[in-house]
Amino acid sequence: MSAVNEGLRKAILTPRPLPFEDVVVPAWDGQTVRVQGLTAAEQDDFEGSTVQVNDGVVRANRDNFTARLLVRCLRDPATGDRLFTDDEAALLGHQSQVTLAPLFRIAVRLNGMDAKRAVEAAQGN
Repeated sequence: MSAVNEGLRKAILTPRPLPFEDVVVPAWDGQTVRVQGLTAAEQDDFEGSTVQVNDGVVRANRDNFTARLLVRCLRDPATGDRLFTDDEAALLGHQSQVTLAPLFRIAVRLNGMDAKRAVEAAQGN
């Protein structure tokens, strides 16, 4: 490869910070959480989880969709570490939709998932 191509490859493959937004959540005793965008691989993994195939039948997996996205995006603002594992989505899903909806909208925006794409992912399209 030429030097130009190597420079381009390096520029493309150099890790860059993911977009994020720190949000104060009054319902959680005024704690601040970080809503962070996903890498392409993380988003593909999430979107793959929105489809289930059983005996050759494909169906949308809309179960706990909001919380399943948020457990991947909610981070500790001090460290950037995830606050929840994928397995804890059911726990987060028991929180009020009024509390989760604004965080979900931020996660959708940070991941370039416009409303239509979020609905399509929820429907398994």
